[in-house]
Parts: sequence; C-alpha cells; structure tokens
Amino acid sequence: MSAPHRKELIEVGYFLSRLGIQEPPPQLNARTWKEAYSKFYGTFGSSTTVDEFYNILKNLRDHFDGYLDNTRTGWMENGSPQQLSPLNQEVFDELQKLSDAELWERLRFYSINSYDEKLAKEKNERVKVSQANFFSSEFSGEKLLSKRGSVVIDVKHGFVVDALKNFLEKANPSAFLYNTQKIDLAYEENGILQRIYEVKTSLDTTSIYTAVGQLFMHTAGANQVSKFIVLPGPVESKELIDCLTMLNIEILWFTVQDNSCKFQPHS
Repeated sequence: MSAPHRKELIEVGYFLSRLGIQEPPPQLNARTWKEAYSKFYGTFGSSTTVDEFYNILKNLRDHFDGYLDNTRTGWMENGSPQQLSPLNQEVFDELQKLSDAELWERLRFYSINSYDEKLAKEKNERVKVSQANFFSSEFSGEKLLSKRGSVVIDVKHGFVVDALKNFLEKANPSAFLYNTQKIDLAYEENGILQRIYEVKTSLDTTSIYTAVGQLFMHTAGANQVSKFIVLPGPVESKELIDCLTMLNIEILWFTVQDNSCKFQPHS
C-alpha cells in the first residue's frame, strides 16, 4: 500500500513493538505474531488482502523496534535505527508518555480479542466443505490501479464485535460463536452454522453495501444460514429497513456508552 498510513494504525505498530518482546503483547492473548496482526484486520484491513495487511503491520512494528527496549533491532541505516517519519515520530513522542495500561486502554477498541486463528482456520475448511462454498473466502483479483487513499478504519469495530460475542453467548448458552478474518461473527448450534453477523459502525451507504455484499458472498450455497447486519441505532430509516427486510437480512442495533455496548433487535 503506497499511501500514508492512518495514525491509529501506526499507534498499533508502536504498541506491538513496545509490549511485544519475543512473544506478542500479552493483552492480545495471541499464540503467534500472525494471530496478533489478525486481531486488528477487521478494523484496519478493509482495503488490503490478509497477507498485505500482515506485512504493513509488521513493517510498522519494525520501524519502532530500534527505539524501544526489546530483542529486535528493527529497521537500521548505517548501523543506527532508521530515522522515523514525521508522523511516526509524532506517534512515538506521544505514546512514550503513556503507561502500558494507558497504552492498551487507548488501543483496545481496535482489536477483536476473541479472534482465534487456529479455530478460524478449522471452521473455514469445515464450513466451506459442508455448507457455505465461499465461507470466509478472500475475494481479490489483479489490481488495475494502486490505492492512494488512507487505510479505512471502523472506529471501535473490534470492541463491538467482542461485545456482540459476549451478548450472544449469554443469550444462547448452547451456541458456539467464533470469528474469522473475513466474518465478524459466526453462530453455530450442534455443529451447524446457523447465522453470520457483520458489524458496521457507520450508517453510510458504502458501509451498508459492503455489509450486504459480505453477508451474501459468505453464505453462497447455504441459504439456510440467517444473515444479520449490526448497526449503530436504532434509527428511523424506512427505506433502509424495508430494503434489508426484502433481502432477508435481520437488523441488530447497538449503542456504545461509557465503554459498554448494548444490543437491540429491530422490531
């Protein structure tokens, strides 16, 4: 990705460098660095492939390594740490003032902490074979034009996904819920995929179109799987609600207040 990175993503790179020594930061509960990067993909990775995102985030982490007390040397130039870009330097100076706890509190909303790479891989293969042909597939082709916009970020996306998982587990103790890199939340009962959820933190047209496309692409060949779109609200938009109803997509509204998230089915 040739464009400058959003400041928030650079902050994640700093966090990974500072709190990840030989292993990923313990706050992420990640077994591998790859899994650690994956926990931020749902928030920042909409304009990249999975592999591209891994490389972007690893490079951002490596830029800070030479300036922090960890076991990696990072990017070097003539035997010294490579000079930070103005924005990277701004992030470094700002975040160096924070304690580890304050740093995590600042960034935790971007991470889908419930994502489990091993589980996601197992579920991807099983569900593709038995039910949905393109479950969690990455749809990409040859890029005709390079992207020149900044990384797209869904503010508090990871926080809402984790809160939704907790909400559904409490409401349905017999259900099994999990995330993949491409699906915000999948819902199983008795080993059978029954629902998928897509979370959007904005009601703009592009976000709605994207969610609808994701829901239909990832349930192709599995018409029995219910589709849910999770949106901030509730809002009064007859056109939006009527359209989603005609598409057999159920709506779940959410509100965020005082670091808590509440959900309300559309009635």
